[in-house]
Amino acid sequence: MKKVFFHNSKITFLAALGYIILIILFAVVIILVSLNSEKQNITNKQNKLASQKMQLASQLAEIARTRARLTGKMIYLEDYFEKDEIRLQLDSQASRFSTIRSQLLQLPLDETELALLEQQASIVPITLPLQRKAADLAMEDDPVSIKEAQRLLYEVVFPGQEETIAYLLQFRDKQKQQIDRSATISSEAHQDLIQFNTFIFIFVSLVAIVFATIIIIKIRNTETALLESKKQTQVALEDLKLYENSFEYSGEAMVITDKENRILNVNSAFTVLTGYSLKDLMGKDPNALASGKTPVDTYENMWNALKQESFWQGELWDRKKNGEIYAKWISISVLRGVNGEVQNYIASFTDITDRKNTEERIEHLAHHDILTGLYNRFSLGERLGQSILSAKRARKKLALIFIDLDKFKNVNDTLGHSIGDKLLIDVAKRIKSAIRESDIAARNGGDEFVVVINDIGQTKFIGRIAEKILNLIARPYHVDNQVLEITPSMGISVYPHDGKDSDTLLKNADIAMYHAKEHGRNNFQLFSEEMLVQIQERLSIEHELSAALQNGQMELYYQPQIDADNNYISAVEALVRWRHPERGIISPEYFITIAEESGLIHSLGSWVLNEACGQLSDWKNSGVNPLRIAVNLSTLQLQSDELVDMVRSTMHKHHISDGELELEVTESSAMEDPQLAVAQLNALRELGVSLAIDDFGTGYSSLAYIKRLPVQILKLDKTFVQDIGIDEGDTEISAATLALAHNLKLKVVAEGVETEFQRNFLIANDCDYLQGYLFSKPLPASEITEILMNQRFYTFDTDVNLSNKTDVI
Repeated sequence: MKKVFFHNSKITFLAALGYIILIILFAVVIILVSLNSEKQNITNKQNKLASQKMQLASQLAEIARTRARLTGKMIYLEDYFEKDEIRLQLDSQASRFSTIRSQLLQLPLDETELALLEQQASIVPITLPLQRKAADLAMEDDPVSIKEAQRLLYEVVFPGQEETIAYLLQFRDKQKQQIDRSATISSEAHQDLIQFNTFIFIFVSLVAIVFATIIIIKIRNTETALLESKKQTQVALEDLKLYENSFEYSGEAMVITDKENRILNVNSAFTVLTGYSLKDLMGKDPNALASGKTPVDTYENMWNALKQESFWQGELWDRKKNGEIYAKWISISVLRGVNGEVQNYIASFTDITDRKNTEERIEHLAHHDILTGLYNRFSLGERLGQSILSAKRARKKLALIFIDLDKFKNVNDTLGHSIGDKLLIDVAKRIKSAIRESDIAARNGGDEFVVVINDIGQTKFIGRIAEKILNLIARPYHVDNQVLEITPSMGISVYPHDGKDSDTLLKNADIAMYHAKEHGRNNFQLFSEEMLVQIQERLSIEHELSAALQNGQMELYYQPQIDADNNYISAVEALVRWRHPERGIISPEYFITIAEESGLIHSLGSWVLNEACGQLSDWKNSGVNPLRIAVNLSTLQLQSDELVDMVRSTMHKHHISDGELELEVTESSAMEDPQLAVAQLNALRELGVSLAIDDFGTGYSSLAYIKRLPVQILKLDKTFVQDIGIDEGDTEISAATLALAHNLKLKVVAEGVETEFQRNFLIANDCDYLQGYLFSKPLPASEITEILMNQRFYTFDTDVNLSNKTDVI
C-alpha cells in the first residue's frame, strides 16, 4: 500500500508539473498569437484604410479624367444643347468630386497624404470656377466668347485637371505602395508567425510526448502496482476469508482466548462437539470444561511448554455440556506481540474417544484371543516371562499346564465350526473359573490352551489344580440344544525344575501332553526326564526314517486274504516293515505315526505303492496271479493333491489293470474332510482302483455317510473280531456289521481271525473274506510267492502257532 501511495504521489506531482508547463507554453503561444493577430489586424486595418484611400483617390482621378475629357469635348462642340448637357455632366462630376474628396478627407491622413491633397485642392478652387466660366462662354454664340472659353480650357482648366489627376494618381500610388508594403510586412509577419507556431508546436509536442511518455510509463507502473496491490489485497481478503472460514467451518473444534486465557470465540465444530455455545462460555476459563480425569502433571507440562515453546499438543479429558466425559487431542498455540508479550491462545482439538476405545480394543485384540477372550500366544509369552522373573526374584515355583482337547476336530467336522467355536468359548470360561486372578489363562491356538499357576507352593498342589481343570472341562456341554462331551489331555511342567525360560517350559509341557494322549487321553502327565528321552528317541527315529527310505531299509510283507467260500487266496495286503541295521525289525505302529507327523508319509506311501505294484507285475509275469493287491493310504495321503496323479502313473508304469489294485483308507481319515475324501475316492474309482474302508467301527462315522463313499469293500476291525464268542457286544456288532454291509452291497473282510470259532461265526454270518494269523502271518515276498504259486487252500489246524504274531497296519 505504501508503494502504491508513493507511485500515486509521484504521478500526481509529475502530471501537475507537466500540466503547468503545458499551460504556460500554451499561454505564451496564445499571447504571441494574439499579439501577432493584433498586429495583423492593425496591418489589415491599415491596408484597408490605404485601400479605401487608394479607391477614393482613384475615383477622384477618374472623375478628374472624366471632367478633362468633357472639358475637351466641350471645346469642340458647337451644338448648344450638347454643350449644356456636358456642362451639366461637369457640374455633376464636380459635385461628386467634392463628395468623394470629403470622404477621403474624413479618413486618417498622414502629412504627405494631406500635402498632396492640399496641393490638389489648391488647383481645384481655380479650375473649377474657370471651368464653369468656360462652359458658360462656350454656350454663347459669340466667337470671342467661344475663343475665350477655349483659351481658358486649354490654358488653365485642362492643365489644372491634368495636374489634379497627377496629384491624385501620386496619392493613389502612395497608398498602393503602402498596401504593398503592408502586405509584405504582413506576409513576413505571417511567415514568422507560422515558423514560430511551428517551433512552438514542435517544442510543445516534444514536451508533451516526453511528459506523456513519462506519464504513460508511470501510469503503467502505477497500474501494475495497483493491479499487484489489488491482487495482494484480494489475496489478503481471500486469506482473511479463508482464515475466517477455516475457523468457522473447520472440522476441528477451535477456541480463542485472550492473554488472561478467557474465552473470546469458539467455532461451530466446538459447539457441535461440546454442546456449549459462545454465549455459554464467553469470558470463562477453558478449565470450566475439565472433567477432572486429566492428571495434574499434564496441565503443568502444558503450561511449561506454552511458556517456553509457545506450543503444546497432547491428550486431555473434558466434559461435554450433557455431562459426558470424552477424550480429546488438542493443539495449543500462543500468539505473541512484537515485544513477545502474550496476546492470544488458539486451541484446536478433536474428539478421540472412539479412537481411544479402538486403541484399547486393538490393544485388547493384540494381547487376547478374539474368540475366547483369553490371552493369546503373544501375550502368553510376555506374561509368562514376567511370571518367571517374579518367581526367580521370590524364589518360588510356578506351573505351566498345556491343555489339548481330545478329538476336537471331529466336533468341527460333524457339527460344524460354529458349534466348535461355541464349545471352545465354554471351555475357556471353565478354565478361567478354575484359576485365580493372579494366574494366567491363554489360548495357544486351535484347541490348545495354556494355564500358568503362579506361586504354587508345594508340587502336590499342582495335581489338585490339574484335576479340577480336568473335571471341569470333561463335564457335558449344552450348545445349541445339543449335549456335547469332550475330554482334555494335559501336560504339566514346573519352574525351575523343568525349565528356566518360557520356551523350555512350553516345550516340556507339550511333551507331557503328548504322553497324556498316549496314555488314553482324558488325563494329565507331569513332565519327566524320561519323556524327554523318549522325545529325543522319537526325533532320532524320524531322522533315521528319512535315511532308511534312501538306503533301502524298507521292506514289504504280504498277508493273504482268504475267500470264505473256497479257502483260496483272493488277495494279499502289502504291509511295510523297517529292517533297521541296529534295531532290527521296527513295528510300523511305531514309525508310521512319526512319518505322518514329520511329513515323510508321502515319500513312504509312494514307495510302498510303487513296490507293491511292481511285485504284482512280477507275479503276473511269472504266472502267479492273485486277484488283487491291497495297499493302505494314510490320512495325509488321502488329502494330498498329488495322490490321484501318483496312483495313475504307478499303475501305468507297472501295467496294473482295473480291479487289481485295492486302496484301503480308515474311516477316521475319510472323516477328516468328508467332501475331499469323496472327491478323491471318486477320482481313484475312475482309475479302476478298488476301494476299502479299513478299521470299520473304531471311528465316528455314521452309516449313512459310509453309504456316500464309492467303496466296494468294508474291513471289520480286529478289535471286534478277536472278542467274538467272548464279548457278547462285540459279537453282536460283528454280526450287525456283516448284515449292514451286505445290505449296502459291500463285500466284507474280517481282520484278525485267529480261531476256528471266529472263522466259523464269520462264515455263518456270510463274511466274504478272512484275514488273520489263523491263515498266515505277513510274509516277505519270497515266502508268499511260494504260497501263491501252489495256490493251495488251507485245511486249518486248531493248533496253529500264534506266538510270533506281528502287528499289521
